[in-house]
Amino acid sequence: MTLFRVSFRRYSTSVRHRKDKVLVVGGSGYVGGYICREALSKGLQVFGMSRHGPPHHSFEEPWVHNTTWVRGDALTKSGDWENILNEVGGVITTVGGFGTNEQMFKLCGQANINIARAAKEKGVDRFVFISVHDYQLPPYILRGYFEGKRAAEKEIIQLFGDKSVILRPSFIYGDRLVGEQAYNIPLWIAGAPLRELTKSKLVRGLGDLPLVGPILRPAVVPPVAVESVASAAVAGIKDQWVNGILTVDDINTYPKFYN
Repeated sequence: MTLFRVSFRRYSTSVRHRKDKVLVVGGSGYVGGYICREALSKGLQVFGMSRHGPPHHSFEEPWVHNTTWVRGDALTKSGDWENILNEVGGVITTVGGFGTNEQMFKLCGQANINIARAAKEKGVDRFVFISVHDYQLPPYILRGYFEGKRAAEKEIIQLFGDKSVILRPSFIYGDRLVGEQAYNIPLWIAGAPLRELTKSKLVRGLGDLPLVGPILRPAVVPPVAVESVASAAVAGIKDQWVNGILTVDDINTYPKFYN
C-alpha cells in the first residue's frame, strides 16, 4: 500500500474503534489542512488523502506528522485510498477545482460521487462534503463548478441520508500557505472586514435589487472563516445530531454552540 506517515513508516492497525477514525480527502489542501488539525484536536485518528501525499509547505508542523497520509486520485480511482475506507467511520471530502465546464463537473461532481459510493460500499457511517453556497448566479457562470457540486450533494444525500452533512460555505478566509516555500496569503485581510460589513441587512439587501442584484449578490454574502468550516466539518463526523445542509449563517455561528 502507499499508506505512510511523514516518516514513511508503514501504518499498523490501531485498536481504536472505527468511529474514531476519519479520512480527509484533499487533506493537504488549504481547507483540508485545517480540517485535519481540527479532527486531531478533537481526538480523532486522521488519514489524509491527496494526489501528492503530505503538504511540503507544512512538513514540519505537528499535525502533518500526526496524520497518516495516503496518495490517491478519486477521479481516476488510482492509489490504495479505497482500502482505507475499511478502517474509518467517517469521510470528509474537500475535492473541487476550476477549469472548463467539463473539467469542473468531473472535479467537483464525479470525483466526490466516486468517493461517496466507495465509502458506502465499505460501510463508512458518516459523510461530510464541503460544497459551495448557492449564489443564484446566471447559469453560464462557472456552470460546471456549481452543477458538479449539486450533483455530488444529491448523490451523497441519497447514499447516506441523515448521516450526511453538506457544508455550503461562501468565500473561505484565513491564512493560506502556498508553494514549497510556504508563502502565506492572508485571505483574512479581505475576508474578516467583509464579514463584518455584510452583517448589515442593508448591505445584504443589495443582492435583491432589480437588474444589479445578480451582479452584487456574490459580494454581499458573508465570508466564512476557515476555522469555522473545519469545526463544522469535524462536528459532522463526531456528533450524530449534526446533519443536512449547513448554510453560510450556520457555519458562521457554529463555533458559538460547538464544544
